[in-house]
Amino acid sequence: MSEMISVAEGFQYSVNIAYDLHADDKLKSYIPTQSALQLMEDILQSTLPTATDRSRVLIGAYGKGKSHIVLTILALLMKRDLDLFEKLLPAIQKRDKLNRLIQNYYASDNKLLPVIITGSNTSLTQAFLLALQQTLKENDLLNIMPDTNYKAAVSVIERWKNDFPDTYQQFKNKIADSISSFISRLEDYDIKAYEEFERIYPSLTAGSTFNPFVGFDVVQLYESVVQALKAHGYTGVYVIYDEFSKYLEANISEASVSDTKMLQDFAEKCNRSGKNQMHLMLISHKEIANYIDRLPKQKVDGWRGVSERFTHIHLNNNFTQTYEIIATVIQKDQRLWNIFCAEHKKEFNALARRYETHRIFSDMQADSVEHTIAACYPLHPVSTFILPRLSERVAQNERTLFTFLSANGQGTLPSFLRQYHDSEFSVVTPDLIYDYFEPLFKKEISNGTLHDIYFLTSTILNQLDDDSLEEKLVKTLSLIYMLEQFEKLKPTKDELIGIYSIQYSVPEIEKALNNLIDDEYVIYLKRSNDFLQLKESSGVDVEAKIRDTIASQQSSAVVKKILNASNFDSCIYPFRYNDEREVTRYFDFTFIDESEVTEDVNWKTKQQGTEADGIVYAIIPHSKDSIAQIVDVVKKTSTYCSNCVFVIPHKFVPIDFTVREYKAVETLKELAVSDKVLFDEYEVIYEDLREIINHYISDYTHPEKRASTYVASVKKLDIPIYIVATIILPEKNKGGRNYLSYWLDNLVDADAGVHIESYLEYWNEYKDIHNKIRSNTDIAFFMDVLQEPGQTFLGYQTANWPTTMKPLECRYPMVFKPNIDYVSNVSRSVDISQPQFPAATAHTQALLYAAHPDITKINKIYRRDKMNDALRAEIRSAHNQAIWVVCVDEAIDKECIRGICKGEEYPEEYPVIGFSTGDGSYGQLNLTITTRQTVKTDIQQRCKRRLKSIFYTWDDASLNTASQTCIDRAPRLDGVSVLLALNPNAYEINNFLAYLMLDKIYEDTGKNYCLIHLDSYRHWFDAKNPDEEQKIPDFLVVAVDSDAAGKTVLHATVAECKIAKCIHKDEHIQKAKSQVENGINVLKTHFSPDSKSIERRYWYAQLYRALAFTKTDSRTSKLLDAIIDGEFDIDWSGEIYGFWFDSDDEQDTLYTDYSGAQDIIVHNICQKTIQRVLLKKTPSEEVEFIREIGALEQEDEPANEEFDALDDDFSETVHEDDAITMPDTQEDMDTPTNLPEILEEDKKSVAVLVSPKEEETIQPEIPVEPAAEIALTSETADLDKTSPIEETPLEDVRLLIGKEKRGTDVFWEFGHPKLSNRHLLITGTSGQGKTYCIQTLLLELARQGISSVIFDYTDGFLPNKLEPEFQEALGEKIEQKVAVVNRIPVNPFVLQSVEIPSIGSIPENASAVAGRISDILTHVYGFGDQQRAAIYKACKEGIDRYGAQMSFARLQELLEESKIKEAKTVSSKMTQFFDNDLFDTSNSFDWKDILNNDGKVTVIQLTNLDRTLQTIITEITLWDAWYSLTKFGNKDTPFVVVLDEAQNLSFKSGSPAEKILREGRKYGWSAWFATQFLKGALDSGEISNLQQAAERLYFKPSGEEMNYIAGQIASERTEIQDWYNRLKNMQKGQCIVQGDRIKPNGEFGSIQPALVNVTSFGERK
Repeated sequence: MSEMISVAEGFQYSVNIAYDLHADDKLKSYIPTQSALQLMEDILQSTLPTATDRSRVLIGAYGKGKSHIVLTILALLMKRDLDLFEKLLPAIQKRDKLNRLIQNYYASDNKLLPVIITGSNTSLTQAFLLALQQTLKENDLLNIMPDTNYKAAVSVIERWKNDFPDTYQQFKNKIADSISSFISRLEDYDIKAYEEFERIYPSLTAGSTFNPFVGFDVVQLYESVVQALKAHGYTGVYVIYDEFSKYLEANISEASVSDTKMLQDFAEKCNRSGKNQMHLMLISHKEIANYIDRLPKQKVDGWRGVSERFTHIHLNNNFTQTYEIIATVIQKDQRLWNIFCAEHKKEFNALARRYETHRIFSDMQADSVEHTIAACYPLHPVSTFILPRLSERVAQNERTLFTFLSANGQGTLPSFLRQYHDSEFSVVTPDLIYDYFEPLFKKEISNGTLHDIYFLTSTILNQLDDDSLEEKLVKTLSLIYMLEQFEKLKPTKDELIGIYSIQYSVPEIEKALNNLIDDEYVIYLKRSNDFLQLKESSGVDVEAKIRDTIASQQSSAVVKKILNASNFDSCIYPFRYNDEREVTRYFDFTFIDESEVTEDVNWKTKQQGTEADGIVYAIIPHSKDSIAQIVDVVKKTSTYCSNCVFVIPHKFVPIDFTVREYKAVETLKELAVSDKVLFDEYEVIYEDLREIINHYISDYTHPEKRASTYVASVKKLDIPIYIVATIILPEKNKGGRNYLSYWLDNLVDADAGVHIESYLEYWNEYKDIHNKIRSNTDIAFFMDVLQEPGQTFLGYQTANWPTTMKPLECRYPMVFKPNIDYVSNVSRSVDISQPQFPAATAHTQALLYAAHPDITKINKIYRRDKMNDALRAEIRSAHNQAIWVVCVDEAIDKECIRGICKGEEYPEEYPVIGFSTGDGSYGQLNLTITTRQTVKTDIQQRCKRRLKSIFYTWDDASLNTASQTCIDRAPRLDGVSVLLALNPNAYEINNFLAYLMLDKIYEDTGKNYCLIHLDSYRHWFDAKNPDEEQKIPDFLVVAVDSDAAGKTVLHATVAECKIAKCIHKDEHIQKAKSQVENGINVLKTHFSPDSKSIERRYWYAQLYRALAFTKTDSRTSKLLDAIIDGEFDIDWSGEIYGFWFDSDDEQDTLYTDYSGAQDIIVHNICQKTIQRVLLKKTPSEEVEFIREIGALEQEDEPANEEFDALDDDFSETVHEDDAITMPDTQEDMDTPTNLPEILEEDKKSVAVLVSPKEEETIQPEIPVEPAAEIALTSETADLDKTSPIEETPLEDVRLLIGKEKRGTDVFWEFGHPKLSNRHLLITGTSGQGKTYCIQTLLLELARQGISSVIFDYTDGFLPNKLEPEFQEALGEKIEQKVAVVNRIPVNPFVLQSVEIPSIGSIPENASAVAGRISDILTHVYGFGDQQRAAIYKACKEGIDRYGAQMSFARLQELLEESKIKEAKTVSSKMTQFFDNDLFDTSNSFDWKDILNNDGKVTVIQLTNLDRTLQTIITEITLWDAWYSLTKFGNKDTPFVVVLDEAQNLSFKSGSPAEKILREGRKYGWSAWFATQFLKGALDSGEISNLQQAAERLYFKPSGEEMNYIAGQIASERTEIQDWYNRLKNMQKGQCIVQGDRIKPNGEFGSIQPALVNVTSFGERK
């Protein structure tokens, strides 16, 4: 093929930041991606003086253009000429914020000097210093280097003189001056002398470069340089460490602690550098975490600490662009290619048909997919998908996407092309890509998952023939699992057949797969999802083993027991209810067999013995035929079981054999634990069966799947609606967030029972949209649907333009009013004429004349908006993902959305449920609501049930007619009222009925009217006084007319409707009267033609839109145009419509109420009229009066009324004590629901609540009467350092943590006698406020007379780092004990006393002390068993020989003298520790003195020590404190110890930390463990010990820890996602508090975790 296809030359170029820093051509050629522009924006934002995010890690695969992006950003920061950025500037100008940031930066004094670090120096310190020196030298700024370089040069000369006289003499010979004169010049900072010394130095030192900075503090040195740079026009430095990943690959295992500490300190200094700007960016092709997994624990902790100091930025990949690059690289000879395509049209068409709708190309249009397949040939489409993604994960310089395409080595594309003739249709399949990248898979040890897949694949391939089809299939499956993008590329038979059917027949492929599954046993076909999974064969016939085990367990394997044991949701908690009421209520969830459901069963007896508040019974049917019978029996037998819910599946699923098989595999897996291969083989089958069982269980526990019926006995039904809303915006428009918030906030009051969870999603391409809509979405919002790029153009109407305007005419706001003369069903025009602005008018006219030169007269200029066909298809498709689809646009209306949702190509109709207008920040937006046919049916069914509950005697035909009347009129009404009609609160459906009846009444008058539902215009009634509740009337009815002169006249009527019974008619009318009067007063002011308000054009536009989008004729439309400019008259009247359902009047009556400021007409509508409206009967047709009607519960029912009966929407089948059945089918579902939450009130009634959240599967809500509120206020007073400390009784000591969202103070009940222990765990990533919070709690303790000790690893408690308020309050009560200055007065070798119950105190023996020390040193240094034994032996020997005089110096001697070879290894590794001599073994710590120091804070300062030394000091000191407290400590005298960076300590059994956690309470211990992370630093047993802390504060964790911490907080698996979302959205200073607290009822005990804002020092005063 090499004649027809070749690889482009010169397509690949590289950028070297250091070499190309001033290369103009690199700047001119740079074309930015969206992610690059976002990075520029972030970095420019960080140059603002107040910025605190100046440390970054830029992560992107090889070939991603990282260097080019950074080079361009540095050029901007250096203020290079903007004209150089030829291709960048147009992209910048499209992003307002970025453009503004760049303009402001160039106009400011800011200018940063780039410092580029390159290479993989073994020393980070040296790399940073040499880069700075090189940068200053290149910019002629060496003179600003700190004087350390001059002093260093003088020191070297002095050393040569004293120690190397020959070198000294050679130096003297090489300089022109005398030696004394030369040294004097250096001491006077003579730059020429220094440069001469630097030039001579290599000739005297075998070519080495002089490094003057060894031993100096890098951070301080950079700070001093930044300060000096200001005199040279720079405000700071931007340090770039290019190819930082190379440093990590080469040196991470050898990197010193001082290097990692330097990197942490540098990052922190950058983030706090303020106006003296220091920035740092590390460029890597992988996350730092990918390099550290296999390091020793201490190094892992250090590098995790480094990682946490940086903001991590990933360059997002646009693979569509990558495909274009691949196509550019693969060049075709056009003549030969055309012939080839013609000859192989069939093959290309087959590929196009299969892959144009395949998920691997879901981000592309169909025609683009076909083009990509051809352009990237000979790559198979799946290979095109895999190649860039795999390259991103594993590529290195020698093997990347580009080297595969262009290199001439074996396994590359050029080598493939040479193998085949131009006439052959051959493709590069994924197995060839596997072969090319295999050398990199071997190196991917740091990527555990990928390396494990490769290791398994290699093992399998060793069993297969080379170049066989089986081998190719295995390699392809391996790549699919490495990518882990199963939503796009699934490891299934169908996928493999699609890939290899070009080279092999389908039967050949199926035979090869069956061989791998059935004969080789290296692939397992999963029954749960049809995935093919690689596995290693053990050689055991596992299927036979499973069959035998099933047979042996036949009698013992009970299906319901196995299901109950497998169900994670065995207890169902009402999280929201428990959280709000601070109680813990729950239902048990249990599977039962069909045989247990009999007509004589007593459910109350059956549930005896449970401690739960109720039980959910999941019933396992035996057959399809028995399901209906089970439902009937449950309805009959559950009547008097008010706290039971029964779940019956809709379909029969034969689960018995699967469950028994699962149990058998579980047994076999446990027996095979010693055989890893066999164990893994069983594990694959076990996980597959478990997935099937989990799916079966979820049909019971997840009602949103609509797979089960739910039955419960109720007396009252109250179902709040929980809505998941997704708003979908083009990336260009970020403004939708405000509108979404407005609409959702104004949709309903909280009391209306609608709870909304909203998500905001942006899209770049139309095909992104369907991926943005969540699977459980109820409402999908589409913003600006008619205003798509490239779809807008100008139009005009011809007539004379007005030449003058009234001088006092109001000009603002500009109003772009929709043109009601519709052009088509999918496009609209918007009048953009603004004649009040002459300049704008002239500009618009010029644009129009340019497009239409023949125009002579213009009356209006309008913008035509039309929906893109692709977006139109996506909106239709959205109806399959969301129940409601809301479109928001300036010009959209009901007719337009009908055109969008239906047409010749779209025969299916999506009902238009509603429409409203006038929303948005300046009233510019319209809103349409469409839905599925099933929801339309649902509204009709709800109306039917509601009507039957009122009109008992109506037959089905009447009910169907009336409910059809409701649904037929629904499109005439606005969307909000229809949505609220689904709310089960009775008054919402009443309002809906009132709305449609009033619409019918006005229609029958024959007048031309506009009916406006004012509940959709609540913003018209915003009260000036927020405390004053204003009741909004129901409707504004407007008739449009004109006077004799043709002037527009509006006849406005404010109307209020009441649906009720006659008994309270007068009270209802009086209330309605006040609403009408209020409505007239408010609207009169807004819509007065004589208004002088500066907002009047806004209000006129509001009125115009509200009227114009009601169905009007052309005459009316023209009359409405005058409203915008106030050229109209308006008169006002008021009407009240009382729909009295029990009125037996033969006809309606009306009268006028003259008693108020406004005359109001009152219409009394009798029952017969109501029936006629609903039943579509004429006034002359007779209807029967129904004397007995159901309840009419109204929102504003008078408070003293006793409601006749409970109103519920299921009264068709449920009355006083009937069982209620949740809907059986999708058509009957009211809203997406979750498993019923059971609410028991005073043991008299139960309500079923529903929620769609997947993470909240079953939430029984069981309220209790609210207890009296308990005041939880801090009693601490302001305290300065001279204030006397009053010791608080321990039982009264409580520490204020902060406030939760409702403003309630949250305390740690530190002294409560029922507290299990006083230990505290506090976790969270760096910079989230952990240390601040600790200081606030320590101050709370000190104020109450309790002292504390702090072990400071991080310098966070140094005097200059402590919060000023903390230092001011405590003053001299803070004592710093610096380990490197004040040796620790502890003798770890002394024999302690051990307390034995009932016996007393006995001394330890030497072996116990030796074991303790050897454990500590083994933990810290990671020693093995032999090295531990050497330490133990030397310690014991020393204690036996020296007794109390034993010391670490003597331990070193004994190790050196030992004949055990491991002893010398230990001694060598511990040299630094021995040399520091940190322990004063001749003295002892007086822990009792610390304990009794009223409110004193003692800081054991471990600064300037290696992490290993810090850990040793802490562990040994803790043991000393432990044994001291066993002598005099007691549970009533708290001993508070704060342990920062606690992940470095050992929490294993027998460690001091473990002992403190488990036994410390009785001796008074209160250990506070602060850590940045848990997972990875500690094993599961250690974490379990650490979780013994009774109080836990979780600050925002790192992204790696997020899911794990969510799991720690969650009490149920289903809560994890909810907690994950909360953690993700937490801000600095917020934490989640978990622990026992005092409840509102005064009880002390377990309570739901709470999100808390930590109270500041200032607020505590």
